[in-house]
Amino acid sequence: MGFPSLSVTMAGMDKEIRKLFAANFLGNLYFYLPIVALFLLGNGVSLQTLVFAQLVYSIALLFLEIPTGILADRIGHHKSVALGFSADAIGLLVVAIWPTAAGVITSCLVRSFSGAFLSGSREALLYEYGQKSGRSYKKDCSYLMSYEILGFAGGTMAAGVIVQIFGKGSYPWVIVLSSASVFVACLLASTLKPHKVEAEVGQSRLYEFRESFKLIKTSQTLRALLIVVGLTCSSKYLLMDLYQPHLEAHHVLPFFLGSALSVGALAQYGIIRHAYKIEQFFGQRLAMILLAIAAGLAYILFGALNNPYLLVASFVVLFGLVEVVNVFISDYGNQHAPSRIRATVLSSISLSRELWKVGYKVAIGLALGVIALPEVFMLYGGFLVIGAGLSYWLLGRASSPIRAE
Repeated sequence: MGFPSLSVTMAGMDKEIRKLFAANFLGNLYFYLPIVALFLLGNGVSLQTLVFAQLVYSIALLFLEIPTGILADRIGHHKSVALGFSADAIGLLVVAIWPTAAGVITSCLVRSFSGAFLSGSREALLYEYGQKSGRSYKKDCSYLMSYEILGFAGGTMAAGVIVQIFGKGSYPWVIVLSSASVFVACLLASTLKPHKVEAEVGQSRLYEFRESFKLIKTSQTLRALLIVVGLTCSSKYLLMDLYQPHLEAHHVLPFFLGSALSVGALAQYGIIRHAYKIEQFFGQRLAMILLAIAAGLAYILFGALNNPYLLVASFVVLFGLVEVVNVFISDYGNQHAPSRIRATVLSSISLSRELWKVGYKVAIGLALGVIALPEVFMLYGGFLVIGAGLSYWLLGRASSPIRAE
């Protein structure tokens, strides 16, 4: 049984892409981020509980990646995006009304569903929309990620203003505001149109999993990507957990702890927004590797500097470069994945990335018991530089034909 065609015009597809951009912006207005730890610590939640909750999130996400990818390919990528934003809104609301250890862990479990539903689905949907309207996926993906970063930067900056005016009593309302913004993103995403009917009658329940496994087994490029995502993983959220104590130890003024994050996010916005231009100049593989090397060198510089002002400047550069390579990895994955299992394949790549991240968290946690934080940054930067070189070689050996449909 074939897929019935949808009478969606090119202009209609462009409208859906703009709606997806807007939803991604609203869904990442994380006003809560600069104050949520302070809010929870003030309500008696220990720092160890916050770390444990993040580990619970990572482990839950590992188990959910593939099932939610299969579900997205079955029910439609547009529905998966809406479900992802709805789970995130609910998870944030749980923190605001239940600021306890149990509430934090529950919130992380709920939000792991959000991460799993959104993983791969946004990119898959964007790729399908762009295929129908003849748009450049690399350019659109750069815009999609840049709107996410712009929302992040705007939300964190606005939170500082709100707290400055209304004080600590505004903490729970800032989190509620974040939840409301993500819920609006969910409502907007729920109006997105499907690019096609997603599943054929008579498919087995494990059809997408089996097909994606066979595709990865036969595609040298996809197999290489499962390694490359780890070798080039500059880990934005790992950096966010560690940069504040590093800056404080070098007597950086408190003002810069928040403003450096916002300015760094804006720098990342600019780099991601123009990632496709970097590719046009260097080519896909070399552009990706040069950006990964730049992130590694920025980590080394961030760990080696002692001057507080140079440290802030190096952090802005570093945060501008972290995870920019994900634009290129997403493009590689989409090029080699058929529409019928696109979200499942992308979820497999995301699963590999999360496995690498769990390993990094364990390794860095052990390293911090032996060496100082600056040395950890420099070692991680060195690993990224070496990993980028290995990635260039791996992708150069990969010769799978493009199999997108």
